[in-house]
Amino acid sequence: MKVVQFTIPVAANNSIHLQEDRLPHFYGQLHRHAEIQITSVLAGTGTLLAGNHMQQFAGGEVFVIGANQPHLFKSDPAYFEKGSRKMIHSLNLFFKPSGFIDPLLQLPEMSRIKKWMAVAAHGLQAAPNAAQKITQALQTVNVAANGKRMAAFILLLQLLADSKKWQPFSTDAFTHNFT
Repeated sequence: MKVVQFTIPVAANNSIHLQEDRLPHFYGQLHRHAEIQITSVLAGTGTLLAGNHMQQFAGGEVFVIGANQPHLFKSDPAYFEKGSRKMIHSLNLFFKPSGFIDPLLQLPEMSRIKKWMAVAAHGLQAAPNAAQKITQALQTVNVAANGKRMAAFILLLQLLADSKKWQPFSTDAFTHNFT
């Protein structure tokens, strides 16, 4: 299966990109992009493929996809049946780890976030008890503007770094050598 290289459309006046999807099904191509992706699945079921990891997913779960990590949220077959009224709903946040955040990560106050981002490079799933808090923080970032949006984003990153029991996806031995 070919991996499609995506370019996430980030507006010139934004450092992060948020996308809320309400669609008949998730995007059906294995793809990757330079941005870290934080996804809260609000509604929908299917199979997640991320790097060398595969698992079922459902509404109420939160996932972190590493930068350039090939991934696919494949909706269950019922979403593609003729006459299906099933819909997916997700909130996705994208940011480049080598972008504006990189100088901030050099600050001593950001050390836990920096360590978490290194672990997140292989993909993670949030523990069920943290997923709701993370989703609420994503929604706060989504509705905030200007400096308040950036402050909410940093608070989200701190929440992610402080959350316990992350489930890693890909092993350290996995590399992203795709053409």
